[in-house]
Amino acid sequence: MRQLFFNLPARRKFLRTEETEFAHIQHYLTLAALAFPEVAFTFQKDGRLVWQLPAVKSGGDVAARLAALRERLRALYGDEQKLLPVDFSAEVRASEQSDEDAFSPSTLNSQLSTLFRLWGFTGSPVSPAPPVKTNTSS
Repeated sequence: MRQLFFNLPARRKFLRTEETEFAHIQHYLTLAALAFPEVAFTFQKDGRLVWQLPAVKSGGDVAARLAALRERLRALYGDEQKLLPVDFSAEVRASEQSDEDAFSPSTLNSQLSTLFRLWGFTGSPVSPAPPVKTNTSS
């Protein structure tokens, strides 16, 4: 990654402060690290280690991939995060009809069936803050 932008001319007027650019880079590296827990990531700034994430072995099944993702989230955000696992599957059926042959006998019964799967983690719901009391006396 050292020469990722070697061929890209950067104009100083389009760059933000160093901390802003650092935050953008860290954000996108974090997204990549979460998307691919089986890949090791090392993030350095000015020669100093910001974070180093080892590769997490994940199998082909959803349970192993959830475990790998949980480990990567723990490495990035710590143990204090309250996360709930999500594993949802549904079969989605859509008709395969175009406007031209919508009433053709061969297409009336043809349907596509697709399996939709959503898995990952969501933040644990937090109880709402108590309402703020205001002094309404006149």
